[in-house]
Amino acid sequence: MLFKKAIELKNRNGDVVFKSKKAKNIKECLELAVKSGVETCFLDLKGAKLEGINLAGAELQGANLEWAILEGAILEGANLEGAILKGANLEGANLKKANLKLAYLEGANLEVAKLDGADFTNVKTSTPEIRQKLQEKAKKADDVAKIANAQSMIKAASISNKQR
Repeated sequence: MLFKKAIELKNRNGDVVFKSKKAKNIKECLELAVKSGVETCFLDLKGAKLEGINLAGAELQGANLEWAILEGAILEGANLEGAILKGANLEGANLKKANLKLAYLEGANLEVAKLDGADFTNVKTSTPEIRQKLQEKAKKADDVAKIANAQSMIKAASISNKQR
């Protein structure tokens, strides 16, 4: 009889914080851990393949996501304060309103990532210019979203008035 080995999540000290025999891979294991309310701060996810994962609102402070593949990941409202994202692929990821204070982003790919309202305060990047561009892009995206929301509210109000 074959026994399925459990997939384990470890923190940066090497301690197992969650394990699952149901999960087929690290991505599924992490999703189960987050849904179960397990403490997910300071996880070691270096090089993990997490494409399209839904980690909205997850608490991932100090997590090691160096070289992780997070293409199309949903990280809206996630707490990534102090996370290590060196070389991580976040292309197309949703980072709206994510907390990235003090995150290490050197070499991270943030192409076409949604950054509306993301907090890039004191992020560590290869240059201060990149940090400033990230902050400006997040603020600009947030401002555009606010304008679009206001325009749709005005349009809805005018339709409502016409129907009276």
